[in-house]
Formats: sequence, C-alpha cells, structure tokens
Amino acid sequence: MSEETQKDPNTFAVKNVRMSYPRLTEALKETNKNGKDHWSVALIIDQRKGAPAKENLKAVTDAIARVRKESFGGKKVTAFLHDGGDEKKEDVEGYGKGTFYFTARKYIEQPRMIDHTKQPVKGDKDISRIFYPGARVSAIISVYAQKGGEFADKVACRLECLQFVNHDGKLTSFTPVEVDDYLDAVEVTDAPEDESGEAPDDDDDDDSAPDASGKEDFSFDA
Repeated sequence: MSEETQKDPNTFAVKNVRMSYPRLTEALKETNKNGKDHWSVALIIDQRKGAPAKENLKAVTDAIARVRKESFGGKKVTAFLHDGGDEKKEDVEGYGKGTFYFTARKYIEQPRMIDHTKQPVKGDKDISRIFYPGARVSAIISVYAQKGGEFADKVACRLECLQFVNHDGKLTSFTPVEVDDYLDAVEVTDAPEDESGEAPDDDDDDDSAPDASGKEDFSFDA
C-alpha cells in the first residue's frame, strides 16, 4: 500500500465480500441531465460468515460517518450502505438478515480488475467468466460526498479496483418465484371429439402415406 493511499482514510479495501449485479464489461448509459456512463457492482457483507465481515462493516460505516461530519456538518444525509434484510432484498438469493450491501460505481473509465495473483483481467469474456454474480472479491473503494446537481446530497461510493478472491455459488441476481404461490393443480376435461366422432390425434407421428412409388406426394390441387 502506498503512502498516498494511507493518507486518505476514506479510500480503503473491503475484503472477501460477495459480488452481485455486476456491470463491468459495458458501461450503463445514464439518461438524466447530470448523468455519466458508469460501471458498477453490488458488494455484499455477510456478517453470518464471520471475519472479515465485522472489519469490512466497521471500515464502511466509519468512512460514512467521517464524510457526513466533514462535508455535511454531521447531518445524516443518505448513504450508500443498505440492510440486506429489508423488504427489498430479504428474499433475494445471497442477501437476507445479517447482510449489508452497497453499490460501488466507476465513472468515465472502466475500473481496474485483477485476479488472485494481482494480474490484470481484461476482455469481456474473461471479465464475465471471473467476475460472475456470487464470486468472492476484494475491492478498493473511495467514499465521498456527492453535492448539488439533479440529485439530493448523499454519501456515495466509487469503485477503484476489483480483485477476484475465490469461487462461490453463482447468484441468480433475482428473486426466485415459488410456483405454488401463484398456480394450483387443475382438473382437465376430456378432449373434444372431431366430426368423425373420434378424439383428435395429438401425437407427432406423420400419418401421411407414401404413394406407390414409395415417395410421399407433396403436390397440391391447382
């Protein structure tokens, strides 16, 4: 770690967190008047997994408190950290009670991405293969004050670098639908009979017979 990085307590690494909703190969196009194209990823701190979740959560909350004090006079403006057990995420795979999450974004240029040996990961194919929803990563983030513009004042988070740490189960990034919550088993009536008095043939067999030459007749009446 460089001396320059150590001087800014609001730039630090969260380690061995789980990633979700990655948008790392193509920038999201913003449509608001102050918007900028950006790359992003959601990072999940799972306190149920033990260390280093406690240290990660403390580093993030301490940085939010510093920015609120330094830039907003201690006012509790909106911050980027959210409770994974709230009604928006409680049933989403990877989230739930005991987790916290936040979205880190990088504007203007794609964030730096490296593998577990600190070698660069480049190219859409490799990025998608390594940084998949559910993978374990460490991330260097910068916590800063966002003031003015179209949006309300808030404490935001910038993604500086993302490192692959280890594999984990792949997340679907959406809430699974329980079929039983929406559909019931139903009774089926007998199939209607055709004009001949027989039930329609519903198999996929081809009942056309070949002509005397052994070839099927595909001619049509004029």
